[in-house]
Amino acid sequence: MHDTRRVLANGGPTFDRILNNITALFDSDYTGRCSIRVNVDRYNLENYHDLRTALLERYKGKNLAVYPGHVHTSQSHSYGQACTLDSGEWTDFTFDLFHREGVIPTGGFYPGYNLDPFCGSNTHHGFVVGAEGELYKCWEDVGKQGMLIGNINLHEPINNPVLRAQYTIGTDAFCDPECLGCDVFPICGGGCPNKRLRAKQFKEKGLEYCSPYKNHLIDYLEAYYNTFRAKEICAAIISPGKEKANDKGYRNISPVPEMTLRTAPNPVVPPMDQE
Repeated sequence: MHDTRRVLANGGPTFDRILNNITALFDSDYTGRCSIRVNVDRYNLENYHDLRTALLERYKGKNLAVYPGHVHTSQSHSYGQACTLDSGEWTDFTFDLFHREGVIPTGGFYPGYNLDPFCGSNTHHGFVVGAEGELYKCWEDVGKQGMLIGNINLHEPINNPVLRAQYTIGTDAFCDPECLGCDVFPICGGGCPNKRLRAKQFKEKGLEYCSPYKNHLIDYLEAYYNTFRAKEICAAIISPGKEKANDKGYRNISPVPEMTLRTAPNPVVPPMDQE
């Protein structure tokens, strides 16, 4: 299946070459981690489990991680919009992977807190540089002439300030009335800026940019609770009496640094004014 999708310019296969490169990496002096992303869609969904199992067995004892990537395509994509797993299907896949193999999704089940810009595309100075110095706001845009915002070889590198503003301001979920009325905002961070731009600014159809938490928050919280309790039970059995880490699953954030108030030993009370 891989060799029907990712091919060389002459149509040749690439799967074995990738595996050989991973083997060469682990046979070298490299001591770090190797993470393999497997793009998953509706057509190869059932094959992911077998591939993950095979890779982990092949490199058993090595610092290898295999994780799924959620593929999105537009309606105009030559591969077809029908391949994309929607939010509900991706959630089902995530929980199936957890129940079958105990795999916790990247970032865990507990909702993140993404108040800060979490993507370089909607920051003012975040860019992707192409092979010839082209500037884009998102790596999804690389190679698309209509999404160029400039070139580092120009005297004025930015020559499309409108597109830059559409990314940095037009994708701001805090300016979206629909988002402001959503129960899971702002922990979602507003979703994918690229898809939000295409859906909101360019009116492209068939794009989902919202977080899976929007319609499946209870499922994620219950899974988080179950995994958290399982860790507590395992810790109590394996290391009884050991002091438990202060991991509540949330953080208390104070708006100001702690201050120590001191009182003078003999405060001087000014006299009251007399009429």
